[in-house]
Amino acid sequence: MNKKFSLLIKILFTLSLFYIIFKKLNLNEFYPIFFKINPYYLIILPILWGLSILLSGYKWNLILSHYKLNIAYKEAFNLYWIGSFFNNFLPSSFGGDGYKLYALNKKFPNKKGQILSSMVLERGIGFFTLILTMLIFGSFFISKIFSNPLLFSIYFGSFISTLILVIIFICFSNFEIEREFKNYFLNKIVKLYNILVSFKDKKILMESMIISLIFILISVFSFWCYFKAFNYEISFLLLLFLIPLIQFSELVPFTINSLGIKEGLAIYLFYMFSIHTEVVLAVYVIARILSLMFTSSGGLAYIYYDPEKKD
Repeated sequence: MNKKFSLLIKILFTLSLFYIIFKKLNLNEFYPIFFKINPYYLIILPILWGLSILLSGYKWNLILSHYKLNIAYKEAFNLYWIGSFFNNFLPSSFGGDGYKLYALNKKFPNKKGQILSSMVLERGIGFFTLILTMLIFGSFFISKIFSNPLLFSIYFGSFISTLILVIIFICFSNFEIEREFKNYFLNKIVKLYNILVSFKDKKILMESMIISLIFILISVFSFWCYFKAFNYEISFLLLLFLIPLIQFSELVPFTINSLGIKEGLAIYLFYMFSIHTEVVLAVYVIARILSLMFTSSGGLAYIYYDPEKKD
């Protein structure tokens, strides 16, 4: 599909989603919410965002070190920071990974498989921890989950998928494929698989999961601050269940940076727990604006970063 046409489809799809969202809003209740915002709760958000990037860069650097891709922590942080900037303009939240692969490949031209594996592991550990968090705290709302078919499907589908992945990991973690295939791309996938299963450092895996958990707690606390900024009391326990669940929308590549999909899913899920739609959308609008401001700073790092510069 032509790239320009694909981009046009994504833009039209995003606009359609927001049209549906705003059509269901009571605008007379929505706009006044912004005049009651308490800015003091927003002051801490840049610090929380910066801390999340610091943690993500550190986690990725740990995994890179296992593959002997030795770069300074500062560089791993810069690459993650720049990647967050590119996420704003590319499908889902993985657009920035393409730049990270490109930049590191300049430094390690014969290690593309290891670089890609490090990013798959870093993301995979993050999403695995996200699923576990959602499953654990979702158990506090099990009656609500059983009463909604969609939520039931998502929750127990995630549980079964996680269980299957754990079983596969246990059974095949020591199994490498030695066969050569005629198909070029199939051989590349097999090579990546072999690199992934060769990762044996359990200490790094455990440390990465702990960092991912802290990252999730920071994200949840950030949204608690957003709701408090609009003078809305909300259960932190509920946020520990719903925010990880909403984060899964970042996997959907139909819009740029999940724009519209994340907001629509958030409105639907919070509405099930009697949280006002206008407040939820206001929270996510402000979160989008501030996130764009924070991540756009990565564009400055991109201007001055030289991927071919040696440490």
